[in-house]
Amino acid sequence: MMSSIRNAIVTGLLVIAATVGGASAPTPSAAQSISETAKSAVNDVSHWSQKHWNRAKVAFAKRHAKWLDCNKRAADQNLHGHKSWQFLYDCMSG
Repeated sequence: MMSSIRNAIVTGLLVIAATVGGASAPTPSAAQSISETAKSAVNDVSHWSQKHWNRAKVAFAKRHAKWLDCNKRAADQNLHGHKSWQFLYDCMSG
């Protein structure tokens, strides 16, 4: 169970890395800007209503359920490596 969760996390990170692909490293000022933007996004969440938060949790659960389904379908098809990554990317995008 733990290794399948670890594999799912690693695969997810690889899909994200493949999606970002050729992006160059941000400059220090850009990195600071990204950090400040991320902090403000977290602060915005603290001001959400309970109704807004509940809708967000439902959306998060759907994406997680989709991720689990895509991973299961890749495993059922015995996909590994780059073929698995492409399948997961296509599955999550579609």
